[in-house]
Amino acid sequence: MHYFQMTLPATLTGLAVVLLIGLLRLQWPFRYHYRTLLCKRNPERMQTILESSYLKNKTRSVALLDKSSQQLLQGKYDAAESYVTQAIILCKESPTLFHRALLQHLFYNLAVACYYRGRYRDALQIGIHLYKRDPRMHSALGIIICCQVRMGDLPAAKHALSLLQRRRIRPVLLYFCLAEMEAAEGHYTLAVEHIKKIRHYAYSQTLFLRKEELDLRLNEWAKAASHAG
Repeated sequence: MHYFQMTLPATLTGLAVVLLIGLLRLQWPFRYHYRTLLCKRNPERMQTILESSYLKNKTRSVALLDKSSQQLLQGKYDAAESYVTQAIILCKESPTLFHRALLQHLFYNLAVACYYRGRYRDALQIGIHLYKRDPRMHSALGIIICCQVRMGDLPAAKHALSLLQRRRIRPVLLYFCLAEMEAAEGHYTLAVEHIKKIRHYAYSQTLFLRKEELDLRLNEWAKAASHAG
């Protein structure tokens, strides 16, 4: 009988293996997303990988999430919202723990789509909800700041920005929020400088920023700065 009695090291090893297998199974649907982290400076390659997830990923809710991310990177915000909505419905029809956790990522994509479409109030409400659930979600705080700026609520935006500046965050997120703030206050030259700084980084992972969105702001604020001067 002593052959079947497991020692403590063997027991711990067995538990570790079980946990590892469980973790791998949990993370496997996100393998396409993790692959995009290897090509952050190549948005086109990121989009190709995310499209592969949509076509091949057996976890349909994650496939729809990745498809919405691809659409955001392409600037197709209406389509992105459509894919997010499909995934949210799927998650609510099957409210597993996995799907409940996935909802946070889906609503983040929805907030980004609303923001770029000019639906600042909707994006703000979603951003606040996400940030309350997870204060470590810096990108949600970034959405809050940008929406408050666009809606003209600068005191609230400055308070949120002060919270963001206390965190260790990606420089791109801070520069983008600062640019939006400076432009709203009429400091267009400073806003342009912040946008130019962003170009030195791999920015596609931050608020799904696109070159076209940066160029739009750069041109608009550069013209405003020349008129102000």
